[in-house]
Amino acid sequence: MRASWGPVGWFVAASASLLILAGFTQESSGDPGPTSAGDHSSQGSDGADSDATSGDPLDGLEACDLLDDALEGEGFPPGEVETAGGENGCMSSKSGTGTAGLDLQPGYVYDEFVFDKEKLHLGTVNQRHAMQIRDAIGAGGSCNVSMEVRPDSRAVVGVNMRHGDTDEACAFVEELAERLEPMLPGGPG
Repeated sequence: MRASWGPVGWFVAASASLLILAGFTQESSGDPGPTSAGDHSSQGSDGADSDATSGDPLDGLEACDLLDDALEGEGFPPGEVETAGGENGCMSSKSGTGTAGLDLQPGYVYDEFVFDKEKLHLGTVNQRHAMQIRDAIGAGGSCNVSMEVRPDSRAVVGVNMRHGDTDEACAFVEELAERLEPMLPGGPG
């Protein structure tokens, strides 16, 4: 398994938004950068440099293009633009299965969320820093993965299962995250 997760012992929270969790907002602590130390180069895991002109490593990426590629072969229809979790979001719904969504969020740190700490699990996806959020909305059958996009952005992929439990949702969202990760800039340097 290329995605790995461990429990979070403590968590310093700042508000954030997820595609599936509209209504949360970001608080500024004066330092929007990653909370972990290390090399913060702008080279992605695919070796491509991020957009140096705008300063936004997600500039030029469309959430629906990435989500559609990640969902290929899963029977989901093409994604539709969804801005509940930010300006660059996408959601696809499959009858009888549920929804999958992706938000590309510049200026948000991958591990800053306000949730019960038992729902948060730090880990990696293909060696990229990530956080898994289990059952964020409290209804069961939901799971999200927030992946770091250096220097200070994130990509959040989420799944809400119509039938099924949180473990099934997390297994599916981990697969999607593993497919999406190589498409993202600003990965492990």
